[in-house]
Amino acid sequence: MLAAAYPDVEALTGEDFEALLATKTQVQKENAKRRNKGEVLEPVPLEGLGPEIFASLSHFLAEPLNRQVINELLAAGIEWSQPDGEGVTGSDESSDLALAGGVFVITGTLPNMSRDEAGALIRQHGGSVTGSVSGKTSYLVAGEAAGSKLAKAEKLGTPILDEAGLLALVASATSGSSG
Repeated sequence: MLAAAYPDVEALTGEDFEALLATKTQVQKENAKRRNKGEVLEPVPLEGLGPEIFASLSHFLAEPLNRQVINELLAAGIEWSQPDGEGVTGSDESSDLALAGGVFVITGTLPNMSRDEAGALIRQHGGSVTGSVSGKTSYLVAGEAAGSKLAKAEKLGTPILDEAGLLALVASATSGSSG
């Protein structure tokens, strides 16, 4: 998740986690208002990470010994891997927007990725992720034990994808949008 949000270790170590947490909190408050109005939600920075993790990261990265170990690993050739070989920072120039305008809901347990990872993939390709199924939902991504959201999506006639279907949609939309 961090590799998807930061193009390199230097960007991560230079992050102001207090400011990021304040921004994240503001976006979450604004999204609550948008959700009540039925509007598309804005992406939440580092969704799935909360104040405790931000505090732990900040503390860890502030320790000189930890920074030294990170630098030694980088000097030894360890590379900061990126999803799809790209850094994703939320800029409009990042990856294609193959899912632009799509509103997705993710529910249940996916076999190979967390819901946060699936949400990041959707947002990386221009889609948005909300927490509840409605008439505005483009797709429900359902894993094992999907529950009431699956039932509501079926009732509304919302297209339902499993993890493989989501990956295929991204792949087909990506190959169709290049050129």
